[in-house]
Amino acid sequence: MLEQQVKKADMRAGFTEYAWDMNWCDPCAADPLSFEELRSLGVFWSNETPPDLIPGRGRRPIMPPMGGARDIFVTRMHVRYDAQHFPEDLVLQETADRSNFQARYVLRHPWKGEESSCPATDEYRRQITQRQQNEARQLADLTGWQLADIRSQMNLRTANAGDGKWWQKLWTC
Repeated sequence: MLEQQVKKADMRAGFTEYAWDMNWCDPCAADPLSFEELRSLGVFWSNETPPDLIPGRGRRPIMPPMGGARDIFVTRMHVRYDAQHFPEDLVLQETADRSNFQARYVLRHPWKGEESSCPATDEYRRQITQRQQNEARQLADLTGWQLADIRSQMNLRTANAGDGKWWQKLWTC
């Protein structure tokens, strides 16, 4: 996915995977990094002794997580560039912005139960088909994969298969 997006941006962009204030998370994807992990990332200014309390981002002070990071902000970026596309090296600067960001991929599986007497079943199935077509197009856009191959893997009909007359839909289900 990164390779495709770098190509689309003509190697003229950096991509942030996450930016995280190690003092705060809601919900936490994982435990804060340990002192040793932070040292391995180059955090030389932090000491191993945690503070008693951490300022609570506009709230009351909170207790620091046990064994985790303290007043550290971690950012993971991906950049591919050369002299032709970036005439100068990247320059990073410290800012006061401590907004969290995290790319997430959510897999959702549609209900495949038997037909029911629920009046919303037909509309639900129509929405699922529409959502899956959108997901296939987005995946093709992000990865550069062929849309027809994605649709085949997802067992989807072509985009216009459901747009015909009622009798044309009988044989495509």
